[in-house]
Amino acid sequence: MNDHATLIKSEKLELDVAIVGAGVSGLYSGWRLLSGHFEKQVGRHADHLDIGIFEMSNRIGGRLFSIKLPGMPNVISELGAKRFMAHHEIMNGLVNHLNLTSIPFSMGDKTKNLYYLRRQRFCEDQWREPGFHSRFFIDPTYDGKHPDDLFDELVDNVLRANNHHERPKDRRGWDVIKPTLKYYKGPDRGARLQDIGFWNLLIDQMGHEGYELLAQASGYYSNTINWNAAEALPYVVGDFMCDNSYRTIEGGFDQIALQLCKRYQEMGGRLYAQSKLVNFDHTPSGESDCRYRLVIRDISNPAQPQEHYIYANRIILAMPRRALELLNYDNFFFDSGHNHQLCHSLRSVSGQPAFKLIMGFYESGQSKPWWSRQRGLNCGRSITDLPMRQCYYFGTDPEFGTSSLLASYNDMRTVGFWQSLEPPSNDCEVDGIVQEYQGVELYQPRVIPGITQHDIKESESMYQYSQAPQRMVAHALAQLKELHGLDSIPQPYTTAYKNWNHNPYGGGYHAWKACYDVASTMPYMRQPLKNEAIHICGEAYSDQQAWVEGALCTAEKMLQEHFSMQWPCAWLRPTYYLGR
Repeated sequence: MNDHATLIKSEKLELDVAIVGAGVSGLYSGWRLLSGHFEKQVGRHADHLDIGIFEMSNRIGGRLFSIKLPGMPNVISELGAKRFMAHHEIMNGLVNHLNLTSIPFSMGDKTKNLYYLRRQRFCEDQWREPGFHSRFFIDPTYDGKHPDDLFDELVDNVLRANNHHERPKDRRGWDVIKPTLKYYKGPDRGARLQDIGFWNLLIDQMGHEGYELLAQASGYYSNTINWNAAEALPYVVGDFMCDNSYRTIEGGFDQIALQLCKRYQEMGGRLYAQSKLVNFDHTPSGESDCRYRLVIRDISNPAQPQEHYIYANRIILAMPRRALELLNYDNFFFDSGHNHQLCHSLRSVSGQPAFKLIMGFYESGQSKPWWSRQRGLNCGRSITDLPMRQCYYFGTDPEFGTSSLLASYNDMRTVGFWQSLEPPSNDCEVDGIVQEYQGVELYQPRVIPGITQHDIKESESMYQYSQAPQRMVAHALAQLKELHGLDSIPQPYTTAYKNWNHNPYGGGYHAWKACYDVASTMPYMRQPLKNEAIHICGEAYSDQQAWVEGALCTAEKMLQEHFSMQWPCAWLRPTYYLGR
């Protein structure tokens, strides 16, 4: 946790703005409110704002979670988000403005990156080789094409049927046409695209085998679930194409959150750790001049939690759907669940289960890890239809000769495979660190030259992760061996894992559901009640879901619309499109 985070004291705390959640959108909102300029006064004082951020866990960053495994001081392993793109202008601007350094995030060598689908092992560049055939029984028209080519073809077919013979050039252009797009064939003939699930569209366009190819070969089942088809089109031909160029941050992707927090606190912002929002309501007469009273539970001592009243004139709920659902609904905002528009809009997105398992390897006398020596893989990823789904080769530490492997990055239907191997979720604390084992044996890390058991425990404590369950590691090693076509691979000396499906996250990322008007739901969620200063922001209700940029855009849009904040011209292009 941030060294300067505090626990709530007993004295009365009155704030201009209470922000709930120390993920990126919450930290960004706090920093902007203290560093930016306003069209008019928004606080109780002309010269400053009193702001507090309340974080349920003992860690900041939300779904950004960078760690250094013991024995790897020079290698970053990402348990959460790991990269951004060139067109993410808030991210790029912030990285420069906060004096961080962006570095390339390599997707590897296509002549080396492996695919292992239906027991067929091949390299990525073979997709487009003449005469190549996968083991999917797809229409001959599609055979021998890279999955990216199939997504391209599908999107262009839908656009041409709507008399759009060129794709929109940017997000703004896509947002203009999304509500107008219709589907003109099959069972969904005449329906608006936003009222069709993407799975439904894929089946009609490419058949079941074509759908299975795209679901398996893209690496992410979340790309092809039955989410809002209109929102899916620009996503599948933009964000996750194999030829895209990605970047990350030197020192770890969560440096963006750490730096935002540091700047926020330097300007007087307060951060309260292990402080769980239970409920909020209008302040009873005579208690405080502030408009709202929040009930915050100090959970630093789980055996004796204490509740405090916090008062604020504005509330920002920088939280994903599941965290919002866990709040007490007995208040004016949710109206005990009778605020049907809010509850309906809250359910407009689905949380998408995601899981990561990291392994650290050391082999005496070897300067390169087994995947590099035996398969020539130094960076990037490999993809399979085995439950592990994807692995990423994070790198080797030259000082210790240790290497980090994201041994499994999986989502949606495969998360259940791994979830059955871990302790029940109620045996984990808020950040998923195992507290009670109930018969689940954790992997026993081993010492290597220069690294002791004390070093391993210290790393786990510092970065707040736990060893993976023993059987989980065994399953992953068996699948890694099969994916790479090897008779044996060494045991890791340490592990780390994160199941993002646990509360309060409810998934690693989100997707808009079909049959929702996204264009009207997004602004509604930023201020659900017109006469109340309660706001929601974050990745979940953005149009760049699964990206930090989505969280930042919704926060910036909210701040300009409802806090009279001026555009941050010093580091962000004035014509940059923030979304709907």
